[in-house]
Amino acid sequence: MRDRELSARTIRRKLSLEQANLSQRLAVLRSYQTLVNRREGNQVFYSICNRMLVEVLDMMHRYFQASLADAVQMLEEVECEVSPR
Repeated sequence: MRDRELSARTIRRKLSLEQANLSQRLAVLRSYQTLVNRREGNQVFYSICNRMLVEVLDMMHRYFQASLADAVQMLEEVECEVSPR
């Protein structure tokens, strides 16, 4: 949904979720006004309500990637100090 709206069917296929489970999750995201939906025939399409959310999630992703890289480096340093040579 980062770049375009997706049908519920497409989302379900990409996430490999049961229909009921997906419906509950999408309902929660709609209730928090994270997603909006529109109907076209018998299909429902979802998109992100505010593009700023994508930017926030991208920043959080970069932050956690950097934190993970730091943690891995620290573990490697500890491993080198502890393991016998």
